[in-house]
Amino acid sequence: MTLNSFIHLGNKNLLMPFPSSEINLPMLTEYVINGHIRIPEFQRPIIWNAEDVENLLDSVTQGYPIGFLLFWESHESLRERTPHPLHLKLRKIRKNEDKFWLLDGQQRVTALIGSFTDNLYLGRLGKTKYRAFYDLEMRKFKVLKVSEIEKKKPKPEYKIENWFIPLNKLFIQNRKGEFELDKNSHLQITPDLEESLGQRHRSDLLHLWKMFMDVKIPVINERKNLPDACTIFERLNTAGTPLTVVDVMIAKTYEKDFVLRRKIDELNEELASALYELKDTTVLQCMSACLAKDTETDSILANAKEIKNNWDETTVAIKSATSFLKNKTGVCLISKLLPHEILLAPLSYFFYKYATLKDKPKNDVEINNALKRFFWYNIFSENYGRSQSTKARDDMNEMDSLLVGNYSVFKSDKYDFSPFNAKDIKEEEISSSPFSKTFLCFLISKMPLNYNDNSRVEIERAINPQSIKSIHHVFPKTVFLEKLIDSIANVSIISVQLNNDIRNQRPSSYFAKFGAKNKELKETLKKHHLIGDFAEFGITDDKFDTFIEKRATLIEEEIKKLIEELKPVTPKRS
Repeated sequence: MTLNSFIHLGNKNLLMPFPSSEINLPMLTEYVINGHIRIPEFQRPIIWNAEDVENLLDSVTQGYPIGFLLFWESHESLRERTPHPLHLKLRKIRKNEDKFWLLDGQQRVTALIGSFTDNLYLGRLGKTKYRAFYDLEMRKFKVLKVSEIEKKKPKPEYKIENWFIPLNKLFIQNRKGEFELDKNSHLQITPDLEESLGQRHRSDLLHLWKMFMDVKIPVINERKNLPDACTIFERLNTAGTPLTVVDVMIAKTYEKDFVLRRKIDELNEELASALYELKDTTVLQCMSACLAKDTETDSILANAKEIKNNWDETTVAIKSATSFLKNKTGVCLISKLLPHEILLAPLSYFFYKYATLKDKPKNDVEINNALKRFFWYNIFSENYGRSQSTKARDDMNEMDSLLVGNYSVFKSDKYDFSPFNAKDIKEEEISSSPFSKTFLCFLISKMPLNYNDNSRVEIERAINPQSIKSIHHVFPKTVFLEKLIDSIANVSIISVQLNNDIRNQRPSSYFAKFGAKNKELKETLKKHHLIGDFAEFGITDDKFDTFIEKRATLIEEEIKKLIEELKPVTPKRS
């Protein structure tokens, strides 16, 4: 049996496919390694983890069905996933050679073949190598990170016992990577495996071989044009393993000269230099907002063609929105610290529409104030905590008013700022919650300086969203064991090095030391860190309760002050 013998089903069978042909594991491996089966670029990245692979291997040995594979047969040369999910360097395909593009089943195919050829890569971006084992004692699969296995003193969970059988040694492979089978079609034992194999485990291992040898994977092969193939991919994946809107959009917009994932990556590379990097979904929400005044998933999918055709114009609007936040509010690291990224959608909408206006509003100061109101009022009121698409649509209506010169939009009386009160600020622990992120945005907007020399803090290094609680605590956790020690009111943004230097010191000590060298320290603390007089704030006597109460109150006052400052001065139209 070859791939050319697979049945070609009509459209009616696509929604409920009935497989009429099968492929075994050795042949599947041969076709992948020899380059007959290819993975198109519009496929999603590897998202499976070690447990997913273990479950698949277990399903095979238990005789459970593992689903069908769908191929698209074509002479067309598409862009392929790079690097290959198995990190293979495939041969070049001849111009008119049949190619079988894998439309459905990529996660399963790479898990199976990777396990048996020692080419299993998982984790973020599929860069971390794993190795699959069968534990003969426990009769279960283990998929372990190679870097952990190969340590001189691995952790207990990564220790390889004598009864752990590496799956890549179950089969003899020739130079091409093909499985070698004996005359009786039984998988052979490699010499090194024979030597280490205990007699009591032979029956279990033979059963294991037999199950992997006998497994037959149902396949469907389709001959369609490229748009139809992408539609098939979209339908099957949406009905099966859930895809993100980005995954579906990649298939819907795919052309040889337009690959959505690559386009988003290129945009983020540009934004990264300005400390911005957006989630893929946020990019599409912003574009749908610009083109259809809607951020819902249905709108994104319905406007796939428009998003592709207006890519350049909408990316300019997104870059203008992120640039505004950085330059006018001081907020950066958007994908990490913005309480709700969808806030960028109405802002992008404004800049997209503004670029096309012939008669633009004249008062730039009032425009900037209105846009700052939009940002700060929304995050201080936690307005986007629910019904985000509805809120975004309402704010785009406000943006329409601003575009015709109505500068009094985003009025404070429409927002509830009560969440940011001294009591809640004091009791809120630093975390990745929207409340904490809003507070960090506010601190960042104060352009924090280092205590010792007034140098500007490099925000991208000072804040690590993966370990948010490592941000500097004015009263260090290593010295004080107070109940509210992780309160956001105890957090200040300084460099990592300075934080490490004073990690085990009391504030009365390190502030006195820095104050002797930095004559502007008190002004720096008040203006850039919202910390007042040492004695009044309890710093002189290391009184944590006094400090936390005073600082929470000062933060609330400063937030109220900003809200007042941003109120429109000129409500008239221009």
